[in-house]
Amino acid sequence: MIEGIRPQDIRRFMKRVRQDGHRLFGGTPCWTWTGARQSKGYGAFRLGGRGTPPELAHRVAWRLFVGPIPPGKDLHHKCYNPACCNPDHLEPISKALNTAWANERRAGNGDGNGNAVACTAEGGSPY
Repeated sequence: MIEGIRPQDIRRFMKRVRQDGHRLFGGTPCWTWTGARQSKGYGAFRLGGRGTPPELAHRVAWRLFVGPIPPGKDLHHKCYNPACCNPDHLEPISKALNTAWANERRAGNGDGNGNAVACTAEGGSPY
């Protein structure tokens, strides 16, 4: 949890989350962001309220419910839903790997989790 976070900030965040029973990954629903989104579909949230810069909603969710994002890591959406902010659907991986998987998925050469090549993700999940 983020130091100094107020309960009303968590309530305000969760008001913009819809748990989609029809979109499941690993048996748990996506937490679809219903607030403002960026052009690529990622949610945007002003944790400190008005006057503070927006942050990516999935990164805020990770920090609220898991803890600090490891230095130098991106959060990969294992569910392929950029609007999802369910921490169970996120995995910290290197920026290089996240970019490679995104490029692979856009090119139609894999599923975005490295399935085009035999590998093991940094978090230990076989893909």
